[in-house]
Amino acid sequence: MQSGALKGLPDVDAIIAKISQTGASGAKVSPKGSPKSKKEAGLKEVFQLYTFTKSLVELRDGLIELVVEGEESSQNQNGDGEYSHMGQQKQTTERMLLAPLKELAEKFQVYQQLVEHVIDFNQLPDYVVNAQFDAGLLELKEEKDDLNRKAHGILRTAQSTYASFADVKLDSSGVSRSGLVYL
Repeated sequence: MQSGALKGLPDVDAIIAKISQTGASGAKVSPKGSPKSKKEAGLKEVFQLYTFTKSLVELRDGLIELVVEGEESSQNQNGDGEYSHMGQQKQTTERMLLAPLKELAEKFQVYQQLVEHVIDFNQLPDYVVNAQFDAGLLELKEEKDDLNRKAHGILRTAQSTYASFADVKLDSSGVSRSGLVYL
């Protein structure tokens, strides 16, 4: 389980705490209601929670495999195939872990679909809203892409014309002065 289903899972408690501390205005608030200066929850936390929800099926399958292995091992030890304490453990595991995990995974399917629709997975590891989500965003993305092409063209011309431009490179932080992530 540690090298499979549990490996690389995000810290769900930290994600939930960060999301729950973000107020309706989007700004973090302390329990007393005064704004905090720490970074607020954003698309990164949404994606991390998505990653966790996608792993629930793998986690459930891993637990089923462990239960089956344990049951087979117990039957081999008994030799006569008698009902052992493993049968009780299997039922308890099914009732206490597997059934709730299955139910939780089903409940998160709508969340997963929403995240897959809103986040542009082609831009990962950058967390960007999919431009297809909104006509205005799509228009801005096309404008940004056009400006990038023009900037690269100007740079290529400068590099081929002037030797002093040979080491000049375009760099983009992806963040505007307002702190919004560009598409």
